[in-house]
Amino acid sequence: ENENLGESLFTRLVTQGVRPVLLDTQYRMHPLIAEFASAAFYNGRLQNGVSHIVRRPPEGFPWPQRQMPVAFVNLERGEEKREGSSYINPAEAEKTLWALTEVCKSDQLGPEDVGLVTPYKGQVNFIKKLIRERPGLQKFRSGLEVESVDGFQGQEKEVIIFCAVRNNRDGKVGFLSDWRRLNVMLTRARRGCIVIGSRSTLVSDPLWQQWLLWATARGAICGESAKGTWVPKYLVDDRDGVWQVKASLLEEVAKAASGGGAVA
Repeated sequence: ENENLGESLFTRLVTQGVRPVLLDTQYRMHPLIAEFASAAFYNGRLQNGVSHIVRRPPEGFPWPQRQMPVAFVNLERGEEKREGSSYINPAEAEKTLWALTEVCKSDQLGPEDVGLVTPYKGQVNFIKKLIRERPGLQKFRSGLEVESVDGFQGQEKEVIIFCAVRNNRDGKVGFLSDWRRLNVMLTRARRGCIVIGSRSTLVSDPLWQQWLLWATARGAICGESAKGTWVPKYLVDDRDGVWQVKASLLEEVAKAASGGGAVA
């Protein structure tokens, strides 16, 4: 810490006077997958160079609604567990494997087209162990990538299944509060993004709260109809070229949590 080893290379370059340039057209994702990230992290400046017609969500998985390429699977049972210095969530691991099996039911996708992503190395190893040892999952033992968010940066897959892991009564989300990790997780998928997690835990974090508001308004919550409205909100402050979470957003959520407003 004393030698600024926790500072990213990007931040160091910016503080040395290198000005960032935004590549504002994306050719990877279905436009709906890109929508939240564009508003939240790029101030709505991200343009789509690919249409929904060529990025249709694959058959097999029970998407919340027709042609909706994003799904949030709320799983409140099964709390997180410590695994050494990391965390695991066995119930979410099982649900992740269920989603993987559903996604690959049709002939449209193979294991190599899907990425399982999670913030914790403990969960990565736990899921790999289940795949390695469980009968019926043989076809996923080669080609499938199971990685941490950091390990998946720079990659892409037809479908990403994200396992959030954190589920506790205190609303602690750990690594998940890092907007950069959230941005990576939301922008790796070409045709489908499935998020498995505890809504009651994730909603405690201001960034995830906004994503859940978006998912609710767009009808991306499995088992629920679309409801409410979502107002695009720029969640980071890039003054001086250094992106940080807006303090005003944190104050807004703290006020709501103390009874001054509704937390979705």
